[in-house]
Amino acid sequence: MEIHYETLRKCILCSGDAIDDFDRRLDLAQCRSCGLIFDNPRPSQECISRYYSERGKYDAWLDRKDRLGLQWQQALARIQRFKASGDLLDVGAGIGHFISFARSHFNCTGTEISSEGVRLAREMFGVDLLQGTLESIDIRGKTFDLIVMFHVLEHLPFPGDTIRYCHSLLKPGGVLYLALPNEGRFSLRLLLPAVMGMLGLKKYRPFRHGGFRKISMDMEEIHLSHFSEPGLRNYLRSAGFEIAGSGIDFIDPFMFRKGPVQVLRYLLYAKAVAVRAISGVNIYSCFWIAARKA
Repeated sequence: MEIHYETLRKCILCSGDAIDDFDRRLDLAQCRSCGLIFDNPRPSQECISRYYSERGKYDAWLDRKDRLGLQWQQALARIQRFKASGDLLDVGAGIGHFISFARSHFNCTGTEISSEGVRLAREMFGVDLLQGTLESIDIRGKTFDLIVMFHVLEHLPFPGDTIRYCHSLLKPGGVLYLALPNEGRFSLRLLLPAVMGMLGLKKYRPFRHGGFRKISMDMEEIHLSHFSEPGLRNYLRSAGFEIAGSGIDFIDPFMFRKGPVQVLRYLLYAKAVAVRAISGVNIYSCFWIAARKA
């Protein structure tokens, strides 16, 4: 597949034009206004859409369907603390797995850019998704009580625009629920690859000392931006939201492995919970935020 790149002149979150090189060797930039780190230059959205539409792109999801089902049920229970029922929009719904659980409590609508994801959602779970980006799909005047994005925001070309659009789609008091990788400065998500790379382990050699790596089209996931929890909280407030809750999302690269690694996972998670309780800092790999339309 031929890859086309685009260069950005403004921050993809706050639209600020004060952009510095964060790491030129990795093509990473940072906004001076909001602090977001993002890839620049980056593959075009047409290339990324074709990449995620390739046959077999979701095979790993299907192989882990049962384990992922438990994660979706736990996420649904957490979300219902903020909004128990109503009209739900799942942005970037993948293969529709979460909607297959949520539809017993909500009237669900889902979007997905991948034609392969849309096909599998229909075949595997009987879920009809709208194909395309959220901004390109005709919502036909619908508004929602709840909008969810599970590990989607970091894939979006202009996450700030999408957050503001979600605000306009929410009913008064509606909730935006976001789950995404934690790439703040104290996150184990960055620290562990950096240490493994320094030790010379082959799998982690592409990672720089800061824990980042250069974007490429042979990655399992293509992340265009790198969020910290404090930075995202601040932006949500500026976009007209009140923070209703946040916490550690117990998701990491080792969650599907069996054996002693699971003991280590739970020990690290327990440590992260304790650190957050004492200091308010999330050191774990992922986080979630629930924000209410003010």
